[in-house]
Amino acid sequence: MFPVHRTSLSIIAALALGMATLAGAAPARAEASLTIGGTGSALGAMKQLAEAYMRSHPDASVTVLPSLGSNGGIKALRAGAIDISLTTEPLAEEHTAAGLTAVLYAKTALAFATRSDNPADAVTSEWIADVYRGEVTAWPDGAPIRLILRPAHDSDMKILFAFSDTMKQAMEAALDRPGLLIEDTAQGAGKKIEQLDGSLCSSTLAQDVTEHLGTKLLSFDGVAPTTANLASGAYPLVKTFYYVSRPDASPTARDFMAFLKSAEAAAILESGGNIAVSDSVSG
Repeated sequence: MFPVHRTSLSIIAALALGMATLAGAAPARAEASLTIGGTGSALGAMKQLAEAYMRSHPDASVTVLPSLGSNGGIKALRAGAIDISLTTEPLAEEHTAAGLTAVLYAKTALAFATRSDNPADAVTSEWIADVYRGEVTAWPDGAPIRLILRPAHDSDMKILFAFSDTMKQAMEAALDRPGLLIEDTAQGAGKKIEQLDGSLCSSTLAQDVTEHLGTKLLSFDGVAPTTANLASGAYPLVKTFYYVSRPDASPTARDFMAFLKSAEAAAILESGGNIAVSDSVSG
C-alpha cells in the first residue's frame, strides 16, 4: 500500500511557504518521491493509479493526500507542498500566468445518491428541485428525506447550477434553508450518505466504484449514471478531472504524468467509473 499523509493542508502549506521563503524558491523534493492532492472525488482512482505506478517503479514513493479540494490543491501546488494537483475545472488565468499547466484526463458521472437500502432507484430533475426547495420532504414510500448539501463553491453544485435555472434556484434556496447538513468534502458526504437512513446527496460514479461505498446511485431523468451513458452523451451530468503541474516539475512527476496517458492508466480509470480522456491542455 502507498502512504496516505494526514497532515492538514494549513500545516503543509505553512511549512512549504516557510522553506520557500528561506531558500528563495519552492522546497526541493526527493527525486523518486511524489505527493498528489486535490479534489476528493478523484482520489479513489488516483490511489489505484499510484499503486499501479509503484508496482512498475519499485523505487518510487507516491503519496495521495486526503481531500484538499480543487482550490486547496492548487494552493498547495503553488506553495511547493505537493507535486501534482487534481482539480475539476480548467485553470484560472492567474494560475496559468504563474506557469501552471492543467491536463484533462478523465470524466465521470455526477449523480444523486442515497443509502443502498433505499428502495428508490430513480429521480427526476423536477423532483430534485422540489426537494431542494423544501416542497418535497419524503421519498415515494413515505420515508423522510435526509438531504445533505455541498458548499456553493463545490464543483458538484456548480455543475447542478449550470443544468438549468430551475435547478440553480432550488440549490440556492436549499443553501439558505436553516438546519440542513453541509459536507465540505466528497469523502465526508459519502460517509453521511452511507450512515443516514433516507439520505440524498450528490456523488460521483468514480467515487462510488473506487471507494466501495454503501450507496446507491439513482437514475436521473430516466438515464442511469453509467460510463456507457456518459460516453454516448445520454447522461447529462458530467464531472471532469484535470491534473495540474508546475513548470519545474520533478522527473518523477513528469514520468508519472506520462504514465497517466498510458493504456494501463486508461484501463484503471475506466474500471473505476471514469472515462479516460486524451490530452487536453490548458496553461
